[in-house]
Amino acid sequence: MVDIVTSRSDEIERLYQTERRRLERMVTRKVGPSQASDVVQEVFARIWEKAKEHVVLTPSYLSRCASNSAIDQLRVEKRHKALAEKITADQYAAPVATPLQIVDGPQLHHGRARDSESPACLPGKLQITLPA
Repeated sequence: MVDIVTSRSDEIERLYQTERRRLERMVTRKVGPSQASDVVQEVFARIWEKAKEHVVLTPSYLSRCASNSAIDQLRVEKRHKALAEKITADQYAAPVATPLQIVDGPQLHHGRARDSESPACLPGKLQITLPA
């Protein structure tokens, strides 16, 4: 069993060295140069995971795998783009206050200016005196 995996790993490594550039050129036409190497890497990762299966690893088989992976990548991008376009402004989260804003506090407190009356409205234990 170990000999089969070892011989398959040698075969996969040899195919990677000889076919990688050709597959990247082929895939670049579909997904662009920025993602072509990722798609080819994914193809070889899938082949590596299935090394125990007795699939004949020919250049044409690799081309078909790379083409299918490129098409899958395009479908994912299309789905992400469609989802991003459906998000409306009211679905975005409200802006989060920065730590400095939290410490300094807002200039207005519930619609009224901060002044000496604000601490008086707090319960007894929470009343504090603010410096003028």
